[in-house]
Amino acid sequence: RLLRGNFPMIPDACTLEKLLPTWPEQDHSPLFKSVAICATTSLLRTDPEATPTHVFLGGYAASSPSVSLIQDLVTSCGVHSSLSKALATKIQKACVDFNVGGAGRTGHILQIFMKRHLVDKYAYASHPMGIPDDSRRPLSTHLNSPGPIVGQVRMVVHPSAFLRASRTRVYCYSADPTYHTKRKELQQALTDLLAPALGSDEARARAAKGIFGSELPAWYSTMDQRVVASAMPKKLVSSDWK
Repeated sequence: RLLRGNFPMIPDACTLEKLLPTWPEQDHSPLFKSVAICATTSLLRTDPEATPTHVFLGGYAASSPSVSLIQDLVTSCGVHSSLSKALATKIQKACVDFNVGGAGRTGHILQIFMKRHLVDKYAYASHPMGIPDDSRRPLSTHLNSPGPIVGQVRMVVHPSAFLRASRTRVYCYSADPTYHTKRKELQQALTDLLAPALGSDEARARAAKGIFGSELPAWYSTMDQRVVASAMPKKLVSSDWK
């Protein structure tokens, strides 16, 4: 849903806050969904909508992507339309083989780390439906306080931050222990399948042009972000994340 985001129109959290009151659907608006996600700041404290300890095992408001959605994704990344349907089918089959979204414990949690100086640029404290929560403003101060840390946030998932390992890191934890232990195998299988679209500098540049609309932003690099991540220290002192 984020691939065709309106990031030039909504580049940051400040803009999102200003526009949200103009949308009758609030954070259910298609415009919101095209650029932003909802999140919670605590794993343990009660959330008015989705307390992690209550919804982790079964997931929350999740649905399985169709083949047509996957096909649209890979086509946008530069895969020729004559090949995209077959590739999308293989991707879906790989997910089925690894029991993604299958029976049993179907929940997942994404844990997002972001450099401190970027927090207020891309996220704001919110109540349900995306309504700003002024009691926790600015969000960065609240998150850096002794606590208790509590409440929801709305986050603009801007590619300039989320496509660079030096700015953000996202980790996934799955409720199904069997799938969780095999998730790296699935990622490798998907990496192999997506090699035509993402496996080289030239391919990544082509895919990025499809995502950004032919014009690549100045900050974009074709460097494989797995290489960037592996080259960075495993542990950073606090000053390195400011």
